[in-house]
Amino acid sequence: MARLPRFRKEFILAACTLILATAISSISCSLYRLAQYKSPEQVVRLRKEKELKSSNGVVGSQPNHAVTGEKSIATGAYEMRMNQDFEGAIALLKSAIESDPNDAHARFELARIEFYTAMPPWFGGLGRAEKLIRKALKLDPTNERYHYWAGYIAGYRGIYFIHFFRLLKVTFEIKRAAKAFECAVALKPDFHAARLSLIQVLASTPAFLGGNGKRAKEHAEVLQRMDPVLGAEAACKAMEDPTPERKLEIWRALLEDHDTDPRIYMEIGQIYLSSAENLELVDRADYLEKALQNLSKAEELDPNSTKNLFKLARCYRLLGEHKTEIAYYEKILALEPTPPVHVQQKALRGLRGANMKIGNIARAEELAKTVKELTPYLCLVDNYDEWLLPP
Repeated sequence: MARLPRFRKEFILAACTLILATAISSISCSLYRLAQYKSPEQVVRLRKEKELKSSNGVVGSQPNHAVTGEKSIATGAYEMRMNQDFEGAIALLKSAIESDPNDAHARFELARIEFYTAMPPWFGGLGRAEKLIRKALKLDPTNERYHYWAGYIAGYRGIYFIHFFRLLKVTFEIKRAAKAFECAVALKPDFHAARLSLIQVLASTPAFLGGNGKRAKEHAEVLQRMDPVLGAEAACKAMEDPTPERKLEIWRALLEDHDTDPRIYMEIGQIYLSSAENLELVDRADYLEKALQNLSKAEELDPNSTKNLFKLARCYRLLGEHKTEIAYYEKILALEPTPPVHVQQKALRGLRGANMKIGNIARAEELAKTVKELTPYLCLVDNYDEWLLPP
């Protein structure tokens, strides 16, 4: 067998050494970052210590704006963001952090802006968001909102890394997301959004990447005792084989004692609607009829639910009744008080698509211009309500 030239041997050895060093560095960095996120037991203990100091008259590093009546800089930046002045909000927050490096509120709100403008995640900004939220947690590890958003950001970073088959990174991000959500619910047991997110992460992720179906079911049972409707949603998320039939069984059983809750009819309607979208056109009719029946009942019980109105618009789009679809988008835009910008944008985009379908090209182009002027960023997250929460 011919021997490899000496320089080729050295080159291969150097390349292998570099790859190994890079892998070790990446693992070390991920382990260090994971270790920086405190455990649920630690944050609960820190919360108790903080409350004890507060009762003894010891003031923490963060000003209590609720007591002083002063509007925090982060709240002001949040209002600017909601008015789509992202550049102004970023400048204000960076100035605040420069003046006071210990302002956790400012770092939290800046992290949310970085995350928002990074959607979808491969457009950049997620790394900056993660660093900011990690620093905010270091300054105030007892804030359940910070933990919730740390989990949210880590979850999306996991999605980002899975696109590049970086499974080790995905595992660390999933573990960080689960740890952050667990801290959030440990600090605030009725933080239902955090518990639902935790269940989603644990149940939908394979075990070798950090998922844990057993823990997901345990949290679903806790939520079911707190709120039967959210418990049903959690049970559907925690299912090992979440077929439409099994989901319908859970929601229909709930109707026996909660037949006036619009959320149940909306969820049943959504199951039929999702099933219809996965079928050929000739097989959709029965599913769409049942979806429409349940979504209409939800509208009767809660006529101003934007989530349900969007589902009804989608249902009529699949039925090919675009004029009725348009009517629902216009109803959303006419709601009082005026819907948030994210909701307006979603309705305007739907309105544009429906006008294209009926051949009203001029109106569609006009709507496209309105959407672009409304905000330069597209929110691709369905639970847009989370963006509306002030710091």
